[in-house]
Amino acid sequence: MPQSPPQHSPFHSYLIPGIVLLLANGLLPVWILWVLFKQKPNSGFWTTFQGSVLLGWLIVQCLMLRLFTWPHYLYGANALVLIVSTFEAV
Repeated sequence: MPQSPPQHSPFHSYLIPGIVLLLANGLLPVWILWVLFKQKPNSGFWTTFQGSVLLGWLIVQCLMLRLFTWPHYLYGANALVLIVSTFEAV
């Protein structure tokens, strides 16, 4: 990958953002899926939390990279659906 996109961010490489992305938008949703399948209490809270994490990630990414493309709309809509669909369950 070219090193030009992170030039407006505090990171010199993609390593730290990649680790945060793996944890926040990779492993956390897998754990929340397990919580939903097991029908644990507060599963609606965790789903809303995941939507908020995803939306926060997108906002910070767009601000740091100074880039906004069509996948941001798609994932932003997904985040809003997660937040709104489980908002009453919280």
